[in-house]
Amino acid sequence: MANARNYAQSGFALEVAGQFAGMLKSAEAPGIKGDKAQMKTGVANITKNMIANISYDDTKFSVAMSNLKVLQDWIQMSFDMKHDYRDIALLAADFNYNEMRRVNIFQALITELKFSKLDASSKDAIYADITCKQEMVRHLVGSKKAIGVATGARMKDWLCANFRVEVPGLDTTFVSAIDLPTFTQKTTTDFVGHIKENALIPTAVDLGEITVTFGSGPDGKIEDSLMAMADKWFIKGEQIEENHITIGVHFLKPNMTDELGSITYGGCGLMSVKPSKMERGDKGRSVEVKWYVETARCNFQGQG
Repeated sequence: MANARNYAQSGFALEVAGQFAGMLKSAEAPGIKGDKAQMKTGVANITKNMIANISYDDTKFSVAMSNLKVLQDWIQMSFDMKHDYRDIALLAADFNYNEMRRVNIFQALITELKFSKLDASSKDAIYADITCKQEMVRHLVGSKKAIGVATGARMKDWLCANFRVEVPGLDTTFVSAIDLPTFTQKTTTDFVGHIKENALIPTAVDLGEITVTFGSGPDGKIEDSLMAMADKWFIKGEQIEENHITIGVHFLKPNMTDELGSITYGGCGLMSVKPSKMERGDKGRSVEVKWYVETARCNFQGQG
């Protein structure tokens, strides 16, 4: 029997700018790959191969939202299109939460960010699923030291069920769920002949769509108002610039009064209004409404 055994991965953590930024539900560390170049010599039909440009896979991780300012600031600056490059690290730990592996990731840009769906019936915490591109990556042996800090109090506040939404002209009392837009940042690479790890340049940003699920309301009044809104927008031609709206989503503490932060989505235009299927049963009627989004501003109350 072998005396040495492989360790089982138990905990994963994120560092941003050298600071602990939260525990991870999952992570995909980037691998490295090269573009094959060929030289056809014409001698004995031999094709010589070599590596030209190199690149790294995207970094992907799912991090629990918390009140840690270092993570919230990075998210806010990305939404503000300030193109904030950050040096980050993914840490893998054993069952004693000792750091066994470290992946240092340099000059990373958030290229995709998706929050958990807000749902009044959910019992889950809010996670941010983040994809990054980066300029350099180094895979290292861990320090074997304990990772992380006490995060329970910082994370317990962020629950999918604790939210409030504001939509101009609509009663949002009976909103049951919100599927938040996916932030997408496109990039290009600045190739320089003598440099193998090239500079990353941000280009266009897309903010996707926000989907809000409304309850039909007493006597179907909310459903009536939503269908009237759709008639004005699609049929009567109100889809002009000045009729675009701003939608506010507020993340609330468990007391459902104090705010953890908010995201304001601007330039929202109606895309679809879809009533739920008509069928017998105990489930209440609902209407799913989708808007496209042109701008987004975060306002988180981060600490530490």
